[in-house]
Amino acid sequence: MDLTLDPTVAEGYTSKAQRSRVITETWAGQNLYCPNCDAEAVDAHRPGKRVEDFRCPTCDRRIQLKATRGSHGRKVSNSAYEPKMEAIRNDEAPDYTFIGFDPEVWRVTDLFLVPGHFMTPTVVEKREPLSSDARRSGWVGSNILLDRIPEPGRIEIVREGEARPREEVRATFEQTAFLSEQSVDTRDWTSAVMDCIDDLPVRPGETFELADVYGFEDRLADLYPKNDHVRAKIRQQMQVLRDEGLVEFLGNGEYRLRWVDTRDVS
Repeated sequence: MDLTLDPTVAEGYTSKAQRSRVITETWAGQNLYCPNCDAEAVDAHRPGKRVEDFRCPTCDRRIQLKATRGSHGRKVSNSAYEPKMEAIRNDEAPDYTFIGFDPEVWRVTDLFLVPGHFMTPTVVEKREPLSSDARRSGWVGSNILLDRIPEPGRIEIVREGEARPREEVRATFEQTAFLSEQSVDTRDWTSAVMDCIDDLPVRPGETFELADVYGFEDRLADLYPKNDHVRAKIRQQMQVLRDEGLVEFLGNGEYRLRWVDTRDVS
């Protein structure tokens, strides 16, 4: 993967935002690959598509690109809220690639992918409508809340200016592919419980207790105010994670973390 960006493709554009978009989209079209299959390139999709920029020519997986100078924060502004939620409800959410780049040297420094099966209702925030004097008065946008996506759902492709091997990226993607077979509501819960585990002071191979996950009961109750059985849902999701090999049940409420954490991959 060539991490060098070509600023000459944006000659004629004066806006920094437009230049960044053209430069990063051109780079992505030349360097992105499918995380789901062995396709080594993706195709640029037609302009104006509501929720996607690229598409895999082999497995038809859809990818949307978000790029920023520097690093992405805890939330990223995105497209109109209702089309995004409709795509999620209809199991049509694309994968998202988040590019961070250095405009001083025009080089990609960080790139991570969030699979579409991690795009659930609780990671999308509805923004306030634009004011009455705005050009698009009343338009309602959305934010993607990256801090609600567990580590296995933020798959590093480039870290600190170094590209990870493609086989590692695809293996990391594969470990949570089962989520795409769940209903939207079920995978929302699975992802939320994974995010709680992600906030525990444990690394892959280390152990934790079911009681530790119960410690996030209030957080989950706030996310799902209509559910009065949060602990039962936690136990249910721990069984799902056990069955999928992401955690190992050791008995007496003890678990070992088994998922691949890209922060631990050199």
